[in-house]
Amino acid sequence: MAAEMTTTTATTLERMQALRPMIRDRSAEIEALGTLPADLDEALTATGYLRMAVPKAFGGDELTLNEMHHVIAEAACADSSVGWLVMIASHMAWFHSKLPAATFAAIYADGPDVRSRFSGAPKGIATRVDDGYVVSGQWPFASGAPNPQYLGASCIVMDSGAPVITPEGAPDIIAVMLRSDQVEMLDTWEVMGLRGTNSCDFAVAEAFVPEAWSLRLTNPSSLDNGYGRLGMKGVLTGNASVGIGIARAAQDELIELAPTKGSTFDPTTKLAQDPGFRNALGELTMRIDAAESFVHDQVRRLWDAAVAGEAIDEIDGARLAAVSTHCTAMCVEAVDRAYSLAGSASLYASSGLQRRLRDIHTATQHVAASQGAYSRYGVALMRAEQAPSDQMMLDV
Repeated sequence: MAAEMTTTTATTLERMQALRPMIRDRSAEIEALGTLPADLDEALTATGYLRMAVPKAFGGDELTLNEMHHVIAEAACADSSVGWLVMIASHMAWFHSKLPAATFAAIYADGPDVRSRFSGAPKGIATRVDDGYVVSGQWPFASGAPNPQYLGASCIVMDSGAPVITPEGAPDIIAVMLRSDQVEMLDTWEVMGLRGTNSCDFAVAEAFVPEAWSLRLTNPSSLDNGYGRLGMKGVLTGNASVGIGIARAAQDELIELAPTKGSTFDPTTKLAQDPGFRNALGELTMRIDAAESFVHDQVRRLWDAAVAGEAIDEIDGARLAAVSTHCTAMCVEAVDRAYSLAGSASLYASSGLQRRLRDIHTATQHVAASQGAYSRYGVALMRAEQAPSDQMMLDV
């Protein structure tokens, strides 16, 4: 692993690794607060995670996608919610890159550590006015950096009180970038897992957004590198690394438990001595290893092609889009198995395994783990025509 990393990446990863004991020690506090404690947020920012995908011209590190994956997985292994925040917040540079170049420059004018969130569901309306839009709505699942400076929101475009319809017959959808002082953050994050992410709703009432602060995901990215050229297909693979980190943590917890956990009916026999347990531990670990190897192999191959300016075949693109779904599922199986192998010990709130179980199943509800990715891959394999919405997922 280390042989692949640049000096900058190693520094980012080493800082995250150094922070891991502090994060783990405070996991219960993160979950209880529903967000990061202020001092931990500050320490996490110091790792440089917010600048991983930001261009060097704007003070960022401009890491490769696989280099970012190593950092995301390390953070998720320390704490699922921290890994989720690192994944979403670090990828916001790609979202920003869909804005006009001047707006992108304005966002990073004061440095690369910009805090943003984004809600992708078009739960708002954007009414056309001179030089921009008047935006209203309430958006769920606003994941990203704590204390955001900017929040991205998807909207249906309205004109004269009616939705604008595209030539394809669908409502016209744009995203707008709002300043934090334009929105109201709502205390809605009461969920099963990933409780520490504070991925709450936010609401806006008739906020004006200039045209230059709006975008369509189909806009070309201003990031003229592998990251920008891979687009959403590459961005969504970050979900797999969150799953890998969560699964590694469950594996660690199980290994730590095994020497002391006695059999229910024979306290003299420890879990670690059970041949069946040893077999199951090896098998679930191979699932995690396979998921990690697969995501890094697929990302590396298409990253190299994108950097070289080569066209990415539709089958390759659809396979990359399905990588996160498949690898996340493999990690879910590993965590489920670890939870079962621990027996009744995993039921207690003090057990990290019950939290990891909740967290990884929560992560499966993200679009990056959607079963629709398999369908898009199947259509591509048959060289058939994708539905417009599925084609957009492959093109942006």
